Amino acid sequence: MKLAQKIGLFFLMVSFFCMSIALWVVYWDAKETLTKSIVSNLQATVRNRTQHIETYLKMSQSAVVQASKSVVLPKALKMTPNDPGYQDALVSASKLLKSKIEGDSSAYEYMLLNASGLVVAASDDTSIGQDKSQDPYFLGAQKSAFFKDVYFSQTKKLPLMAISVPLFDGSGGPLLGVLVLRLKLDDLYGIVTDRRGLGRTGEVFIVNKFGYMITPSRFMKDSFLKQKTPREFSCRECHAGASQASSVVLERKDVQADVSLHKMAFTFPNYLGTNVLGGYEYVPQMEWGVLGEVSEQEVFQPLRKMRELFILVLLLVSGISWVLGRIVARLVVDPIQKLHKGTQIIGRGNLDYKVAMPIKDEVGDLSRAFDVMTSNLKKTTASIGILHKEIEERKKIESELEESERRFFDVLYASKDAILLIDGNRFVDANEAVARMLGYATRDEFLLTHPSKLSPPVQADGRPSFEKAEEMMRLAFEKGFNQFEWTHRKASGQDFPVQVSLTPVTLKERQILHCVWIDLSIRKQDEQRLREAQERLKEKAEQLEVTVQESRKSHEILASMLDDNNTMRQKFQVIAQKLDSILSSTGEGIIGLDMEGKHTFVNPQAEKLLGYGEDELVGKSSHPLWHHSHPDGSPYVDIDCPQHQTLQDGQSRHGEDYFWRKDGTGFFVEYSVHPVIADEGREGIVLSFRDVTERKRMADLQSTRMRLIEIASNHGIREFLQLSLDEIERSSESLVSFYHFVEGDQKNISLQAWSTRTKEKFCKAAGEGSHYSMDQAGVWADAVRERKPVIHNDYKSLAHRKGMP
Repeated sequence: MKLAQKIGLFFLMVSFFCMSIALWVVYWDAKETLTKSIVSNLQATVRNRTQHIETYLKMSQSAVVQASKSVVLPKALKMTPNDPGYQDALVSASKLLKSKIEGDSSAYEYMLLNASGLVVAASDDTSIGQDKSQDPYFLGAQKSAFFKDVYFSQTKKLPLMAISVPLFDGSGGPLLGVLVLRLKLDDLYGIVTDRRGLGRTGEVFIVNKFGYMITPSRFMKDSFLKQKTPREFSCRECHAGASQASSVVLERKDVQADVSLHKMAFTFPNYLGTNVLGGYEYVPQMEWGVLGEVSEQEVFQPLRKMRELFILVLLLVSGISWVLGRIVARLVVDPIQKLHKGTQIIGRGNLDYKVAMPIKDEVGDLSRAFDVMTSNLKKTTASIGILHKEIEERKKIESELEESERRFFDVLYASKDAILLIDGNRFVDANEAVARMLGYATRDEFLLTHPSKLSPPVQADGRPSFEKAEEMMRLAFEKGFNQFEWTHRKASGQDFPVQVSLTPVTLKERQILHCVWIDLSIRKQDEQRLREAQERLKEKAEQLEVTVQESRKSHEILASMLDDNNTMRQKFQVIAQKLDSILSSTGEGIIGLDMEGKHTFVNPQAEKLLGYGEDELVGKSSHPLWHHSHPDGSPYVDIDCPQHQTLQDGQSRHGEDYFWRKDGTGFFVEYSVHPVIADEGREGIVLSFRDVTERKRMADLQSTRMRLIEIASNHGIREFLQLSLDEIERSSESLVSFYHFVEGDQKNISLQAWSTRTKEKFCKAAGEGSHYSMDQAGVWADAVRERKPVIHNDYKSLAHRKGMP
């Protein structure tokens, strides 16, 4: 561009900039005034609807509470089916509930549930007898009133919401049952569909805590629980932020929030893709958001003519400035033509060209300065390129580090296990599971607590807590991992045992400790109960041995005196009954074996655990029936069998083993085996055992969760997904597993990861990240379509399977 054009452009830019600022200030002031007016009206409308909604919820709750105070309902719940008048009490309760329905236009159905979750009385007789023990409105109302969010009832074929309250047997007494009121949504719809104050394009609707609309849309049909608002934050996040700040401006420039009041005013593209001005109110009781919006086009229509006039004035002034600039530029163009030519040559990359002119004015000084500049530029070009490359590499490393740290904190806060971060001698971060474990209201309250209050002064081994903690952290840094038991103290002052795992990690260029707590209270109680059970079992075995000896002696005496001694016959019967009672009442399986390993007696619990009847076992050898193989199918050699060893050496034994049922399935047991000794010597053994399969499964599940937490902190997202699938396959003994993510349109899915075995043995195609329609996925997408876990036991018989994913 020529100098004359540059000068003209300078005049144009200065005038354009100054006029733009002046006109923009005027326009912005007008827009702000209009916006504040619209926002105020919109927010007032939303606030008014919200107050109506809260009043509606309170009135509905009051109706249920009032109904629960009737003496008829507790009377029906206190009675049992064997009590006289039980059916009359239930009929009276149903009549009362039906009368409540008639007096409330928004009520759909009253149900009275007993303490087991069974419907014993209802305003709709078809509901009586249904089991609601797993429904949220039964589980949530065990202690106080509970609101179940809006849902679509598959049995009633209409949208409903529910309010439930508990009924107790007097003040502080046990739970008798739950009274449930299911509400129609007509009154709720009537509140939000009132369009007064919303203009031509405005509407108000309610979204639940997941962002889905639960009231009708003015512009879209069939939006109930299907249409999700395109918000980048949810009602729950708004509610959580209320305790942390009085005023927050979100990172989005078009969203401003007043979190302390649970309400917002903002602009955003709505679910129709139209930019709207919105107002927002939070209903904490239901975690609802009441959202009101009106089109920006309608709001700012009065500003359109003002904007057109301002543009016309701006163009006129800019044109005049351009002409004046060109006139001034011609006065200085001729002396710098040569300099202009030289700069063009340099601009094409010839840094050896000299533009110095033999004149002693500003243009000459400028030409000589250009020569110096080109010389220096030639020297520094190479070093600048290297510097840019190093900067790009550093930015890439920093970006990867930030992504890794973000994933680390995502795992930390989402985990159900108690996880903490230790820097030096203090806890710098923790998840909510820690606060729950220690009895604190929030994680922030926990982090404000001094570490000395979290442990008793002295640990179980007698060492001071501070001294032992220093040693445990030092060992973790030296070995890379340290796991030990510790006694912690809850906020209530109660001490309890935990298993602590310390792993050094690097975060923000600092070496800190990643800490995982596992509450051992239940495990310690189980171990104590196990020790007590073993002691009881030992006592019972000794008692059984004495009883057997007494029985044998009584039998000998009875044989010689049977014809003339009825008293001895009665004594023998008492002893026999005592023996049968001991064998039948114990919770462990008990088996007697003779010196050849054959069954001499079997108690009912042993029959139940092994699946054999007594007639199928007595007189037969034990090893071929239920102790023939290890869990992996390899043969169980006699010399390795603890029962065989006790038969040989007469030593008592206890531990864990694996037994087989009659149907071919196996289970882990905890056993004790003791010799039976008579006057003539050893006559056999007594074996007692209990099923511990479930306990071992839970221990394996906990170990898997720990491995996944460690994997998440040290691997990328794709590696984490694949390794987590490998762990799931190992635990569930599955052959194929994979992750699919559902796209935002709720119609397509994308493959994210396969397990290692799936890629090696079943599918070797490169498919990560591939997209396809959910309709083409067949059975693999059933869980998404039905929004619940789905299990198919006969894959080949499914008509809609549509091949592998």
